[in-house]
Order: sequence, then C-alpha cells, then structure tokens
Amino acid sequence: MRLALIWFNSSLIEFSMAEAYRLAALLKLRERAREEAEHELAKAQTEQTKAEQHLEATKRFEEVCRDKVNDARDQLYEGEALTIGKIQAREQFLKRLVAEHEDALSAVEQAEQGLSRAKEKVRLANAALVKTKQDEEALLKHREKWEKEQKMVQRRREEDEADDIAQTLWRKKS
Repeated sequence: MRLALIWFNSSLIEFSMAEAYRLAALLKLRERAREEAEHELAKAQTEQTKAEQHLEATKRFEEVCRDKVNDARDQLYEGEALTIGKIQAREQFLKRLVAEHEDALSAVEQAEQGLSRAKEKVRLANAALVKTKQDEEALLKHREKWEKEQKMVQRRREEDEADDIAQTLWRKKS
C-alpha cells in the first residue's frame, strides 16, 4: 500500500493511494490463455472444414471409380467382333479399375477417420476455451468485488479524514 503525505493547516495527514490489483498478472495470463484457446479452436475448425472437403472429394472420386467399374463390367462381353484377346484386355482393364476403386474406398475410409479426429480436436478445443473463459470470468468477478471493496474502504478513509480535519478545525477554534 502506498501512502501519501500532505500538509493541511500545519498538520501532517496520511492517506492511502488506491492499491493496484494484486492478481493483475494472473488476469493477464488468463486473458492470454483464453486468446490462445480461441486461436486453437479456430485452427481446429479450419482443419475440420478441410477434412470435410477432403472426405467429399474422396467420396466423389470413389463414385466415379465405381461407375467406371460398372461400365467396364457391362461392356466386358459386348460387341460383335469379340475375340478372346479383347475379352482378356477388357478383363485386365476391369481388374485395374477394381483395384483403383478399392484404393478409392480405402481413401474414403481414411478421410472419414481424419474427419473424426478433426471433430475430436474441435470438441477438445471448445472444451478448453470454455474452461479458460470460466477461469477468466471468475477472476474478473473477483476483481470487480475487490474494486467495490477498495472504493468502500477509500470512501471510509476519506470520511474519517474529513472527520479528523473537522475535529482539528473545531479544536483550533475553541
């Protein structure tokens, strides 16, 4: 607590200056933690959006692959000048399309897992943000209560000082 000394009518009067909030450093840390949590949530949400877009793209590619496989199966034995060589070539082409389709299904599964992980990160980041906001709000409420108490203490001191001054002036008159 800081004290100020002043002279009033040849009397030395002490009064305290307003104290600084002792938990200001902690409040600043909580504000930074909240800001970091907000940043992490935004980052996680961006990653989730990218994961959703990637999943949609892999699903579209899988659909295209499936359609190609179905078309190749339908055309396997079509045509009038069908030879064993053409059938074998078409079967080889169909095998490559089936393998590509299986790879596409695998990519869809991996994209779904990636989206699931991204959603979990968003959930965790959101929970962390809620916690940091609660911590900060608790400290802000504490500071408000402390400020009210400080104002009340200061008002009482000023009233006491005014009473002391009035008594001193009254004694000097008598």
